[in-house]
Order: sequence, then structure tokens, then C-alpha cells
Amino acid sequence: MSSSFVLTLSCPDRPGLVFAVTRWVAEAGGNILDSQQFTDTSDSEFFLRVHFDMPGTQGADEPSPPSPPWPTSTTWSTASWSPSAPCARW
Repeated sequence: MSSSFVLTLSCPDRPGLVFAVTRWVAEAGGNILDSQQFTDTSDSEFFLRVHFDMPGTQGADEPSPPSPPWPTSTTWSTASWSPSAPCARW
């Protein structure tokens, strides 16, 4: 059984951020269902929202945070997703 989660992330823009998140989901056996991203060019701030399924997490705690190379100024969170809950958080 699997559960759906939404990861939201914001940090200074730099190469490799999307790769780091998608690799983390894939290595954990997850499946990305939807992803949205943008960079605020006025301050080079990167924003990402990823909706994904994670197998074996039905009723379990939220997944662990991604491993480095996250910038130390990264703000991120995961939340369980359900069809009745709003998916977009920004």
C-alpha cells in the first residue's frame, strides 16, 4: 500500500535541485504524480512542489527529508495528501 505526499521547497536557485528531489523520490521507490517549479528571477529564489506516492507508507509517518546537497537555507516540508485536501500550497 502507498500514501501520497506533497513536498514543497524553496531555496536559492542553483543547478541540480530538481535532480536531487527526483532522485530522492526515485531511490525511495516513490512515483512522482505531479510537479511544478519556478524561479523568482528578482531574487533568484527557487520554488518546487512535488506530489508523489511512496510505497509502504500507508498510515506511516511522513518520509524522511532529502539528503544533501540541499543548501542550508532550504525551506521544505512534506504533508500527507488526500483528494479532499488542497494540493497546491503556493
